[in-house]
Amino acid sequence: MTDKPFLTRRSFFQRLLGRGQDGQSFFALQLVFDTGPREDLHRELRRIMAELGGDDPDTLRRTYKRLVDTLLRARGAWEFAYFEYIPDPEDAPEAFDHWVTDIEDAIAAEAHDPYDPFVVERYVAVSIVLLLDHPWPLHGQAHAADWFYSREGLEELLRSVARVDYDGALAYGAFVVPDDELTGITREDLDDEGWDYLQPILI
Repeated sequence: MTDKPFLTRRSFFQRLLGRGQDGQSFFALQLVFDTGPREDLHRELRRIMAELGGDDPDTLRRTYKRLVDTLLRARGAWEFAYFEYIPDPEDAPEAFDHWVTDIEDAIAAEAHDPYDPFVVERYVAVSIVLLLDHPWPLHGQAHAADWFYSREGLEELLRSVARVDYDGALAYGAFVVPDDELTGITREDLDDEGWDYLQPILI
């Protein structure tokens, strides 16, 4: 059984009900990249997210794998990232809701910005958020903090999304900001305090 999904154009969030609560974990990954080298990338990401929905685990796995593959092909354009993993079942649901609320606010804010053809708005932020009834596939692995913001680490984090057991997905989401192909995020926007949590990607 599912409750009514929240759908914001080409971003998707859905909570699944009737699943167990023990061993919950939360995973989130956000990538910010320059779409300049690939002007079709924004459109392709929105198309994939439009297909995300329902509660069939195999369909979820295939759709997330397509999203992961698309992001991996664009690895040369990655510039900033942020990663969070919370294996605490008491904190995981709150973290999921917090991320979804913040992303929805960012989408709404970008939607109200007027389009200016003379401003270079080439940056796009893609977020993947998952609330699971089991640990993340990389749970227990030891890595230095910098590893998570290296290209090697981010590639491994993305690939782990395709290895998730989606039978145990309690809630999930995938978002692209902005969700309008005509607009993007400027470098000046990224310097604003609203994006100051982002980490530069290490070589």
